[in-house]
Amino acid sequence: MLIGGFQHYDYYDTKSFELSTIAFGPGVLTKLPLSRTSDLNINVHLALVPFAGSSVGPVTDTSFYRDYRFSFGWEGKVESAVNIGKYGTLSLLYFYYFIHSFDNTGKDEVPAGTLGNNHISILKPRITAHIYKTLSVGLEHNIYFNDHYQAGYTPLHYTQTEQRIFVMFNWEDPQRRGHYYL
Repeated sequence: MLIGGFQHYDYYDTKSFELSTIAFGPGVLTKLPLSRTSDLNINVHLALVPFAGSSVGPVTDTSFYRDYRFSFGWEGKVESAVNIGKYGTLSLLYFYYFIHSFDNTGKDEVPAGTLGNNHISILKPRITAHIYKTLSVGLEHNIYFNDHYQAGYTPLHYTQTEQRIFVMFNWEDPQRRGHYYL
């Protein structure tokens, strides 16, 4: 078990939202052996977000103008993975962000004119299969939930999913062979 302070930098750029955060806070990393070759990893983090950029609504793919709002808030992360020896890994990751937006001059507006709050959740189930030595293939299904609440406006709710197929190669130090999380 490892308990400590952590710094996180997250950046998401999808069609339904754009989010960039820098955060600082405590976390706990655990590794529980299930057998000689399998283990369960659980990581929990909670952090303050002093600065973030958050969009509302569909995002444009251009740099001609800024399509996000300056924000602050907090985030929580829970990551769990079952490493099944030489066969593969099953994992589930959940990230939650509470982001409060303020106006472009850097001061918070009155409640009737506030730029609102975003509640963003990201759920990532993933499966990885080891193919040969440190070569693996995997499938990840990402589910993004973005709920925006702003006084005087109808709440906005966006849900988007993405599927990813990936190939992963892990470069190992010969002295630490087999001690890396895949």
